[in-house]
Amino acid sequence: GTNLSFYANTWVPLSYKLFVGLGVGTTFADGKYMQHNFGVDAIASQQSGISEYDASGGNRQIYAWPALLYQINPQWYVATGAYYQRLTGNAAASSIVKQAGDRNQLTYGVGVGYAW
Repeated sequence: GTNLSFYANTWVPLSYKLFVGLGVGTTFADGKYMQHNFGVDAIASQQSGISEYDASGGNRQIYAWPALLYQINPQWYVATGAYYQRLTGNAAASSIVKQAGDRNQLTYGVGVGYAW
């Protein structure tokens, strides 16, 4: 299947070494992608106990993220951020999401980077 995303993001320096990043976006998916990831056919329903669901294309999710990036020295960086996604449309209405998942997803973490 196919996905199409629209997004905007920006990085703003708070000081010479500290930056904040912000982003928002949305993703659309075709019926093939949606059925593969969010649909449940009769066999899968029987095996899993999750209700049958026929997913069609449309808006799949909206998302937003904030991040902080700090330059320790010219080569080393440390960063932290979070990524919030909310399933929408047929993805949110899927029996997989309703019976075994959550339309809201949050991912976060800390990382270290080296530039050469």
